[in-house]
Amino acid sequence: MFSLKAGWGRNLAVAATGVLATVLIGTVQVNSLNAPLPKTLPQAAPKSDRLDLAAYHPESRALTKGQEDAVRGAVETFVWGLSNKQPQAVWRFATEYEQDRFGTEEAAYTFFSKIHPPLVYAKRLTVDSVTQDGEATMVKTYVRDRIGLQWSADFALLQDDAGDWKIVDCKLRPAPGELI
Repeated sequence: MFSLKAGWGRNLAVAATGVLATVLIGTVQVNSLNAPLPKTLPQAAPKSDRLDLAAYHPESRALTKGQEDAVRGAVETFVWGLSNKQPQAVWRFATEYEQDRFGTEEAAYTFFSKIHPPLVYAKRLTVDSVTQDGEATMVKTYVRDRIGLQWSADFALLQDDAGDWKIVDCKLRPAPGELI
């Protein structure tokens, strides 16, 4: 390295070595760029064989008539339980995690009634569709409350190890338009 104490001779030698190394390395890099190209270059795969364009859509298993009826019944009973102040009915469709978290049927009912107030005042429920989305079963419903407002409620259900349907999600949105 450069040093003020070692004198100019040493500094000049270090600088010359640095310049020479830069010239040699630069020459090698330029020569490597001038090397001939291979005769055959790899080509991109045809579009039909490219994995980045292939979409993976797992086959969704179709529900049997009995399973579809059980899912409809689960959603209808859950909404009935909320609107008729029946904590046992709501508790039946809470997941094991929610049951452990709340501890009692009344605590679970209180929680669900606070986060889903339109379901607490539900007067009428119409199931629009039941579909599979991966492992979850989706149920699209329309709910009319006691004051006449209409809501769209989308439920997601999973079957537990015992074969019972559990409600894992519910998305509520206003659904203005023709009343059900």
